[in-house]
Amino acid sequence: MLWLVAYDICDPKRLRQVATLCEDYGRRLQYSVFLCACSFQAIDRLQGQARSVMDLSCDRLVTLPICKGCLDQVRQHGPSMALPGTTDTLIV
Repeated sequence: MLWLVAYDICDPKRLRQVATLCEDYGRRLQYSVFLCACSFQAIDRLQGQARSVMDLSCDRLVTLPICKGCLDQVRQHGPSMALPGTTDTLIV
């Protein structure tokens, strides 16, 4: 399963911690946006780990599943990127 993970973290220390967590699960697409190829259980683990460092009154983490049909519709401007764990090209 592919997931788009995005976050908006107010504090630089917490931001680094959440970014490091996301790097363990996927590939960075933008500064605060990752593409993760992982199971529902793994994405639940990422969310739990992120919540433990976040200030839920001001920080935000969003995980969006990406189905194969949706992935086929994605468009990109700039260099293409390979999907995590595959040789396919991701067009974002």
